[in-house]
Amino acid sequence: MGLFQKGLFEKKINELVQEKCLRRLYKNTTLNSLDLKESQLGSEGGKTQAKALCKNTALTYLNLENNKLGPEGKNF
Repeated sequence: MGLFQKGLFEKKINELVQEKCLRRLYKNTTLNSLDLKESQLGSEGGKTQAKALCKNTALTYLNLENNKLGPEGKNF
């Protein structure tokens, strides 16, 4: 059985950990829901997230509410 949902909301994880987690989205084919609400995702994490989403077609729900993406992360 694969991983279908993951919640990392309200976790104050650093950029390096965020980047490692998000890069796994490139290869993941089963995760369909990811909650990153209030995880202090910054602009670099936002860029990594956008790149991962371009490759991942399984994800159908993503919550980025209350993060610090800034203009760079939001517009990537």
